[in-house]
Amino acid sequence: MSTDQLHGLTSRVPAILVVEDEPVLLHLTAENLKDRGYSVREAETAVKAAEELRNAVIDVAFVDVNLPGLMGGLTFAVWLHAQYPNIPVILTSGMKSIPATLKGVGAVPFVQKPYDIEELTQLIEEALGRY
Repeated sequence: MSTDQLHGLTSRVPAILVVEDEPVLLHLTAENLKDRGYSVREAETAVKAAEELRNAVIDVAFVDVNLPGLMGGLTFAVWLHAQYPNIPVILTSGMKSIPATLKGVGAVPFVQKPYDIEELTQLIEEALGRY
C-alpha cells in the first residue's frame, strides 16, 4: 500500500478537454496526450464541450479558435471562464495570432497549428501549476 493510500489520498490523473472540429487532429491530439499520461475528453463543438464539462472533472481545456456552430472557440473560452473559472484554457488555431487577452478571461496561452505535442504538454503542465 502506498503512502498516499495510507493517508486516504489518491492520485488522480489530470483530465484534459480537447475541443477540435477536425476529427483527425482531435483524435491524434487526444492519443498523444493519453500517451503522456493524461485522461482526455474529446469534443468537436462548443456545445459538446459544454456537455463534457457538465459530465466530467476537467483540469485544462485545449480549444480550437475556429469551431463550427453558433459559439466559436473564443466565445466558448469566455463562457468557460465565466462558468468554470478554475479551469485554465489553452487556445489553438492555424492563424498566426489571436488576441493575447480575452475580455473577462485575461491572458490565455496560445499554440499555433501545427503544434508540437511537447510544446502543448509544457503549456498544460504550466496550466496545472507543475512548472
